[in-house]
Amino acid sequence: MHRSFNMSSLKGLTNILVEGVEYTDVLHKVKEIDGLDIIGSGPIPPNPAELLGSNRMKAFIDSVNKKYDMVILDSPPIGLVTDSAILSTIVDGTILVCAVGESDINATKRAKDLLDKVNANILGVVLNKVPINGGVDIINITIVNTMIILTMMMAKGGESQMIDIHSHILPNVDDGAKDIEESLAMARIYLDNKINKVIATPHYIDGFENCSKDKNIIALEKLKEALYKEGLNLDVYIGNEIYTSMDIVTLLDEERVATLNNSRYVLIEFPMFDIPIFIEI
Repeated sequence: MHRSFNMSSLKGLTNILVEGVEYTDVLHKVKEIDGLDIIGSGPIPPNPAELLGSNRMKAFIDSVNKKYDMVILDSPPIGLVTDSAILSTIVDGTILVCAVGESDINATKRAKDLLDKVNANILGVVLNKVPINGGVDIINITIVNTMIILTMMMAKGGESQMIDIHSHILPNVDDGAKDIEESLAMARIYLDNKINKVIATPHYIDGFENCSKDKNIIALEKLKEALYKEGLNLDVYIGNEIYTSMDIVTLLDEERVATLNNSRYVLIEFPMFDIPIFIEI
């Protein structure tokens, strides 16, 4: 962090806890971001776990909480050292950060188990280092599966926090729900499993007959009306499952296909067996 923000690593939290230095004396104000202040770790002490669990640490957190709207503690990977587990017991909530292509699912599960053992309040998971191509983030199936697994893992007390970003719930559109009754049956299954947000992603295959984006939106509005009449509190948003082709960018530019809930994220369907010749590996 000290490299990212061009700050000294010689003074920081260790000096506050060991020497009684005022936090304002080791504070680094980030000029480029108004309101962002950073305190580094300072020298590595011989007993970091003991310091982090001390009354001085709790007093420090209480003092900065009174000054700032939000206080974020960036801790080491849980499982390697006990620092993160200790900190999780004295903060309001814990967010697990996992990197695409780096974080092992089993190691992440173990990290979650360690947090559960100390009754940490797990708020959720952040998936970072997602590959970005141009202005549109292409979510492949590996990333989606990772997101779903991690989100389900973070669920507490059986309460799912998952948003289904790939659903064929729209009636009479593609090979999904054949009519509104089947759409409503799918909605009940979602709600029974504590899922209350869904992105409808009907297929779009370039060169084949597809329902237009406008027709999909009309089908979505009809579904929302039926959900309301049935008293089903399911939020459904527009999207598409776009079969990969060389014209994806053109389709997006011309708004012939929908991004996920009008965001800059798109759901791409790749062939099951072959790799398209225009994709570089």
